[in-house]
Amino acid sequence: MGHSQGGGGALHLAEKYLSVWAGVALLAPALFNVELTGESNILDIPLMLTVGDKDSLMESARDFSERLDALEADFEYVEFTGLDHGTIIPGSQPDVFRFFGKHTKGVGTTR
Repeated sequence: MGHSQGGGGALHLAEKYLSVWAGVALLAPALFNVELTGESNILDIPLMLTVGDKDSLMESARDFSERLDALEADFEYVEFTGLDHGTIIPGSQPDVFRFFGKHTKGVGTTR
């Protein structure tokens, strides 16, 4: 999970280290100049994209959502009414935890 610039970073890390993650949540992510093609590794992992309708990044989040949809990605897009760039963090947590609960990887054994 990452917020703002951290959302862009979470997207980058998920694409680079795909096998590590079960899913990635992007909260009001900074997605400037992100290339997305049918060959993008990020299409192989479930994504959650959230943004508040009071956030200046809403249009870029909508655009990214439309691009994901066109590529038939496994993703959820949620716009939260009344939330801005900062309040998206606590405001989206119930949905983020639900998302992560649906997308898990097996846990290895511990010693």
